Amino acid sequence: MIGIYKKLRTKRIPIHNSIHVTEAIIVEALESCYAHTAFSTFPYYFENLDSEQAIKQTNSGNCVALSMYMRNYLKDKYDINSCLIPATIPDKYSKPEYLTISHVALAVPISGGKYFIADPAFYFLNPILVDTDISSSNIVFSKNIYTPESSSDLKKYFSLDVVITKTQFTPVDIKLNKWQTIPANIFLSTCYTKGEDNDTWHYFLCEIVNPDEAITEYFLKFQEPFITSTEGDDNKIPQMNFYLKIKDGKISYSKNLENKEVCDVTTISRQEIDKINSDLSVFFRGKFKDYLANLN
Repeated sequence: MIGIYKKLRTKRIPIHNSIHVTEAIIVEALESCYAHTAFSTFPYYFENLDSEQAIKQTNSGNCVALSMYMRNYLKDKYDINSCLIPATIPDKYSKPEYLTISHVALAVPISGGKYFIADPAFYFLNPILVDTDISSSNIVFSKNIYTPESSSDLKKYFSLDVVITKTQFTPVDIKLNKWQTIPANIFLSTCYTKGEDNDTWHYFLCEIVNPDEAITEYFLKFQEPFITSTEGDDNKIPQMNFYLKIKDGKISYSKNLENKEVCDVTTISRQEIDKINSDLSVFFRGKFKDYLANLN
């Protein structure tokens, strides 16, 4: 198992923005990501794509790919510079095989030594504000897309998590394990979900140079083929659209978390394949039958 891990490579964030970057622009980029992409392992498993290729060719991928979508969106539409940063995850999402750094997000420099951090894979609704001049705290919201809402009244939503964040500084190197060291003299944002104070995670303000090599490659070793697509509700809050997973020779499939269907990989009908290809056409591009044929 040791051979599957690769050394994390980072560098100081080399970019800045001379234009005014607002929270509203970052929220817009998050909403675009949720409307047009899907969290998926399919492009890696069945097309051997890296994250840059995956998000461009299939509009899908893991946390690396979704952060790249936001990076490209901000650059193309607003000429805003941003970069991918390494992160940990809460224990509730971790697996024993994961290294400490198993996630990435997007950092956007703004004026006055401040940064926005956006995390599309955690379905953030607004970005973290990191002020490197002070030990600041703020609140962001994330959406549990696996919990459907029955009301369009935001005050009645029960699937929104309140995330408490705090800016910190590390004056020395942090050696997390044999493969991962966070360099000295950088800021980080430490987070926890309200009510889960002991389950913290961290975003480190340094650029990750090799996200696929350091994270995606080992992440895929412990994941089955799956895809989760989202759409905005009446309030532009992301909600589950389609979900599909292949495990132990079975295909689980649902729309909006309703009417879950389970079928065998070897006996799935042509009609069912065509339906999945139609529903997920933006991401699969008619290739679902090919994917099934290439299952190991």
